[in-house]
Amino acid sequence: MPARWHNEYSVGWICALPIEMAAARAMLDKVHPRLQQPRDDHNTYILGQVSGHNVVIACLPSGIYGTVSAAVIAKQMLLTFQSIHFGLMVGIGGGVPSALTDIRLGDVVVSKPTGLSPGVVQYDYGKALGSGRLERIGTRNLPPQALLTALSKVESNHMVGKYKFQEYLSAIIPQSMEHPSAFRSPGEEADMLFNAAYNHEAYSPDCSSCDRSQRVARKRRSISTPRIHYGTIASGNQVMKDGRTRDSLAQELGVLCFEMEAAGLMDHFPCLVIRGVSDYADSHKNNDWQGHAAITAAAYAKELLSEVPLRQEQDYGSARKLFFVRFNTIDIPRVPYAMGRAQELACIQQKLQANLSNGTVILQGRAGSGKTQLAVSYVMRHWNQYSAVFWLDATSVGTLKSSFMVMAKRILLDDSSCGTLSGIINNGDTDKAVEETKEWLSKGMNYCWLLIYDNYNAAKSYGAIETGEDLDIKRFLPDVRQGHIIITTRSSGLGLGHTIQVKPLMDINQSDSIAVQTSRRQDSDTNLWSSLWSEDVNAVNFSVFIILSALTIGGVLVGMHSMQLKQ
Repeated sequence: MPARWHNEYSVGWICALPIEMAAARAMLDKVHPRLQQPRDDHNTYILGQVSGHNVVIACLPSGIYGTVSAAVIAKQMLLTFQSIHFGLMVGIGGGVPSALTDIRLGDVVVSKPTGLSPGVVQYDYGKALGSGRLERIGTRNLPPQALLTALSKVESNHMVGKYKFQEYLSAIIPQSMEHPSAFRSPGEEADMLFNAAYNHEAYSPDCSSCDRSQRVARKRRSISTPRIHYGTIASGNQVMKDGRTRDSLAQELGVLCFEMEAAGLMDHFPCLVIRGVSDYADSHKNNDWQGHAAITAAAYAKELLSEVPLRQEQDYGSARKLFFVRFNTIDIPRVPYAMGRAQELACIQQKLQANLSNGTVILQGRAGSGKTQLAVSYVMRHWNQYSAVFWLDATSVGTLKSSFMVMAKRILLDDSSCGTLSGIINNGDTDKAVEETKEWLSKGMNYCWLLIYDNYNAAKSYGAIETGEDLDIKRFLPDVRQGHIIITTRSSGLGLGHTIQVKPLMDINQSDSIAVQTSRRQDSDTNLWSSLWSEDVNAVNFSVFIILSALTIGGVLVGMHSMQLKQ
């Protein structure tokens, strides 16, 4: 499957635990290849598609939880995937059972604005008052409207017995054969709720030693399907492990669930919080229900996304298929040693992807600075993200028209709808080939192509080749700028896009790497220049002779060319 662009992803899905990330991955309809990311983004992502939406999944660093960690993950995600419209915080939490709300392990709690509550409250943030009281200040932002309207649709579906998430659970749980019990429910017998004042027996790994007379008697449910509860979720930087504190805060704030990350997201990462109940936020915590709670939350998230309307950017996959032209390297210059240039490559990627369907980058520098090499490196790294890639020789009007004719032939091979190109190719009419291919590049939905205009130099500057008519590159650009364009040139001030100055490699380590690869030596970690002088003296003399000869011949050629220009 071809890789996608960062800007094609519109949903951010954040988890805190590996089991939550595994549950999220299990809900993907398709898994996408990984993409390169900026140096400052330390997240590790899983990319894929859920209910037609392109989704980015990220997990908090192992062992580092809480609101601050969640905020850092979200910030880095939004910097890399700048088209994310909303987020989901999906995972496990501690439920708050009460006489009014029959919450059981494996149920799902969804943050929903109620009254004055935005759906999430940070219970440990505010002004400390006398007698240990805390005056909570500030409010969290509301979840995005697109999610709230989808929430209403899911609620209404459940009222008439339409539960998609149960279908998702049935499809996923039998498939986890490597760890058969990872997402399965431990069963109603393992769902034990104790009185709030009764603490877990010390040093006991489970509740087998706890006093069974302290268990709260509850009616058995007639069906085992997890229930969905909507309301306020309490978020803080400490794990809630005390039943009396839980009940006190629940009564004060009207919360249904406790967790540790959501408060760090709501103000900067517009999202909805979905929590599977894995414990009762008391001292009787254990890990037995974490897997099942994680998968029920993930299944609900998938059902919610199925009710969110798809946005236009999701059509990029169709555009690539509709205007696909097979990639080949016949016209691409042979540049075998593309060493270094990491900063320039990252800059090209950033500038083009910031304008997903309308970006132009100018690689400007003097002759021999590595402009063409840099363009080739970008193409070889990213060609599979485009529907079509065309390399054009912009040395002169003639070479550019010839490149457009080659482009027309390639288009005709894969797009039979371009019947007019056949006659143009047979007649060898390069002018019409230019116009027809420009029209093809400007068609609606055809916005995933890449054009490289190599070695363009403005007329009468830097020794540009002239053949009776000046080369104005604007005549050869598509009328509708809806793809990506790279222009390599010695000319400055073209004013056609973002200019990146390309300078010759100055780092001796990069120069060493190129020389070592060119020499096909095996000891690539050795300093080439030091090793040269450790070789036999005759070899050194021969190397110097070759270098001096190359410089002499090069100087003669430059002189001859200068004389021709003067004439």
